Amino acid sequence: MKNPNNLNSGKKRVILSVTNDVYADHRLHKMARTLHESGFDVLILGKKTKQEVTKTDYAVIKRLPVVFKKSFFFYAEFNIRLFFYLLFCRAHILTANDLDTLPANTLVAKLRRRKLVYDSHEYFTQSPEILHKPFVIKFWSWLERICVKHISQGITVSPSIAKEYKAIYGKEFHVVRNVPERNRITPHTDLPDFMHHPKLILYQGSLNLGRGLEMAIDAMQYLEDHKLVIIGKGDIEKELKTLADRLNLGHKVFFTGRVSYTELPAYTRKALIGLSVEEALGKNYEYALPNKLFDYIHAEVPAIVTNLPEMKAIVEKYKVGKILTNNDARELARLISDMTADKQLLDDLKQNCKKASEELCWEEESEIVKEIYANLWSNFKPPDSKANRL
Repeated sequence: MKNPNNLNSGKKRVILSVTNDVYADHRLHKMARTLHESGFDVLILGKKTKQEVTKTDYAVIKRLPVVFKKSFFFYAEFNIRLFFYLLFCRAHILTANDLDTLPANTLVAKLRRRKLVYDSHEYFTQSPEILHKPFVIKFWSWLERICVKHISQGITVSPSIAKEYKAIYGKEFHVVRNVPERNRITPHTDLPDFMHHPKLILYQGSLNLGRGLEMAIDAMQYLEDHKLVIIGKGDIEKELKTLADRLNLGHKVFFTGRVSYTELPAYTRKALIGLSVEEALGKNYEYALPNKLFDYIHAEVPAIVTNLPEMKAIVEKYKVGKILTNNDARELARLISDMTADKQLLDDLKQNCKKASEELCWEEESEIVKEIYANLWSNFKPPDSKANRL
């Protein structure tokens, strides 16, 4: 691996920080590729795990070792390690991906007088995982309020979250939706046998509270000759597998674990219907515009989404799926059955997906990214201090 401090000294540099292991972070890789194409040297900083990460030609990837794997201690340790790494690393623009990397980035940006971008992929302080923890919410909200004062530019993934940030912090946030590339090239992928089932229902994403996964598994009891494939990992993975076993659905519900960013489209294209059935647990999900919905659209896979404003707006505007009005397993099963039995409906929805993918693509969203970073670079003035020399 290249030495991150020996990046091409004649080029402008940006560092993207995340608390994950970089392996399956689609948005991160798209951002890195876009910035590389815009003339930046790109360094990605993430968390070191046993998961191998493929080297790229658009970014150097450095993963920081950590002792703690979760809870407050993980976030504290990671930010301390990230702070000292950034403090002595060559860069012009720092990018904090989500609130959990913002503290370290803010401190270094202030000390070294660097430009700072806050790319908020979710409304973290309204996540279902912390809604029952008022102290945790207050702590992260306080931290975000302090840090946002010092950012150069803000980015988020949906108009509703951007409006919320504007109301709370008085800061304008650019909306860059988490959509796929239009002409994405994917490698040949050997798929498991169950991925070739003609009536395959798919969920891809994190296996966390409030994603509607329990309902999706429960719904399989009422469907004949359908299979449900769940791609991803998360906090409730064990509970979901236990539920599938308890309902004797081992022959109908399959878990793949995480699938890499490059291989995922091959899986998505095999589905007949894609699920994005989040529950309204906090504003994070209420305002969500998940990348899996756009992945389904690009794979020409009609979607079923819950009646939440951002997802509903996309489905209704582009007519790329159906809306589940009642979060109930039997109702979901009925809707799946009705859709899979209507070939003409599915064909029409697939055609609508194909048309929508021409507009809902990274090639369009990336122009916003390019403009943001170009403006930051044009306004960048290197500090005179030797301690802050690039």
